[in-house]
Amino acid sequence: MLARLRTRLNKLRNRRKWKIILKNLSSVYNKYSHFTMIPKNLYIDNLLLCRKVKDEPGDVVECGVWRGGMIAGIAEMLGNSKNYYLFDSFEGLPIAKDIDGINAINWQNDTQNPNYYDNCKAEIDFAHKAMQLSNVKYECVKGWFDQTVPNYDSIKVISILRLDGDWYDSTMICLIHLFPKVVKGGIIIIDDYYAWDGCSKAVHDYLSKTQSRSRIATPKADIYNPYLTTLINDLNNILKAVLIEILPLLIRLRFSSASFNWEFFNVISSGW
Repeated sequence: MLARLRTRLNKLRNRRKWKIILKNLSSVYNKYSHFTMIPKNLYIDNLLLCRKVKDEPGDVVECGVWRGGMIAGIAEMLGNSKNYYLFDSFEGLPIAKDIDGINAINWQNDTQNPNYYDNCKAEIDFAHKAMQLSNVKYECVKGWFDQTVPNYDSIKVISILRLDGDWYDSTMICLIHLFPKVVKGGIIIIDDYYAWDGCSKAVHDYLSKTQSRSRIATPKADIYNPYLTTLINDLNNILKAVLIEILPLLIRLRFSSASFNWEFFNVISSGW
């Protein structure tokens, strides 16, 4: 019985630790929410993915930054132990082609769509402001990917590569020149893999052409909210355990012996 209770308490402590972590990451999102169009839960999912590889050597590179809110949040979490590189035209997206799919072409032609965001155009000053808030070493590389990415030699090793280039050509250029620099154990996040045909096709074409054994993994979506429900359920289970198992034990001990092992109570109270 005590072993079961200890197991439940350990699970509860782990949940509480995660709740603190997620609360901190939520604060990061709030700090940079004006610099990103990524929804809160997906933003936190990105941070959690990057947190898993925080100890891997290498720089952090984002291609397609808009106002810089996502990489600034990553920098806020990982700190100054890495260099951060932001690639963007800062003039919006290039013209979508047939290979990018009809939905991409229609989206780009519908300039009145509330999700158009001026063709994802943002002044570079936004990115500078976001990164300055994170207080890390960074560099903004302005220009179209085909003109900047192949010719940029400062990046030697990458631990986190985040691609948000939307279209086929933009994604392919970044994969060709940056994928080989990602360390074993590093991570590549493809923002538009499910959004646009051109992006997903570029990923598949690149992996096929290079005969890569890399796997495409989809992390569990919406990590942030379920922990709150689980925490409540665990608390309910602990209360049930106390009422059903512990109280009868205390009553028996109360009447059977004048001495009691208070170490048992330390197991319950420590860390709460």
